[in-house]
Amino acid sequence: GQVTNYEKRVHTLMDAHGLSRPQADAAASGVIAHEFIAELPSYVVTTLPVFYRGLWFDTFVVFGFPALVWFVIRSIRRRDWVYLATLSPAVFSLFAYALLSLNIPRYQFTALPALALGAGAAIAVLWPKLSGRDSKNEAA
Repeated sequence: GQVTNYEKRVHTLMDAHGLSRPQADAAASGVIAHEFIAELPSYVVTTLPVFYRGLWFDTFVVFGFPALVWFVIRSIRRRDWVYLATLSPAVFSLFAYALLSLNIPRYQFTALPALALGAGAAIAVLWPKLSGRDSKNEAA
């Protein structure tokens, strides 16, 4: 819907104010920015479903996303900056694409590493505990 709304705005500005296409393009950007700021609470609320929908490009999101959230929270609590730094670009993309782009699943492919790393790290931490082979209890 963003593309058709943009074109409609440009043509409306061209017709209403007698602007050329480049002038109308420049003016449309300002109009969109003004509308965005005026409707910020609505925009933030509608971003949540876009974020949620964007996750579903991955078949294993049912496991990967909760594992990622758990692992990020765990890393924050433990102040494990290496894991947080490793996951930060992909976690950022989960939010950035939901906030700033069209709702197209392919944009979320950059989040795939975060989901995979989060799930893998969670499994690596939980597997010894769940299998009864906690490395703290074993002799070296």
